[in-house]
Amino acid sequence: MSIVVAYGGHAYADAWHDFAGIAAAVMRPLEQYGSVDVVDEIERALVSLHHDAPELLVMCAGIGPDGGPSREARGALVHYVEGGGRLLALHSVATSFAGWHDWERLLGGRWVRDVSSHPPFGSGVVDVSGADARSFEIEDEFYEDLRVGDVEVIATHADRPIAWRHEVGQGRVVYDALGHTPATYDSAGRRALLHDELVWLGLRPRSFDASAASVDKVQE
Repeated sequence: MSIVVAYGGHAYADAWHDFAGIAAAVMRPLEQYGSVDVVDEIERALVSLHHDAPELLVMCAGIGPDGGPSREARGALVHYVEGGGRLLALHSVATSFAGWHDWERLLGGRWVRDVSSHPPFGSGVVDVSGADARSFEIEDEFYEDLRVGDVEVIATHADRPIAWRHEVGQGRVVYDALGHTPATYDSAGRRALLHDELVWLGLRPRSFDASAASVDKVQE
């Protein structure tokens, strides 16, 4: 299984996120599922989809330039996803590509300027839906009032959607708003949610200890 983690370097860096650290943190659990390459430039990672498409593309990035990536990069991403690719989009990538309207269709929603917001970084409870419904507590930056399309919501915070999944053409997309800092991935509950997302995307781990999810599970 080939996995590319593309993070916000250069034009997609910002003053609020350690994207290199986040990419390194998410890379560690991903290595249970396949071979992982890390790319520090969103534009380059997207253009390369034309000729060297991975089985999973993971994106974490900031707002970036108005209008989003180049026409070539946009076309490559649309073709990749609609043609059967798998995309895992993390946290602030919901703010990316302002002015590129097709990004919201691919992602299944987005951050809306002057509407969406978040409280100060702190502790909160994440409720995970599905057959194995569970809750866990984590310190993070919890997005509120995202614009959410016709998707399947898989996790909420304070009854607000923060993770969802949907199909686009022949491809599958998961958006997960958790992950403001690298330390997010120290949470067993967060890793269990990530595992669920990756399995739905079609990945299978070499090994996974499901019991680890109970480490920081909220007690009833």
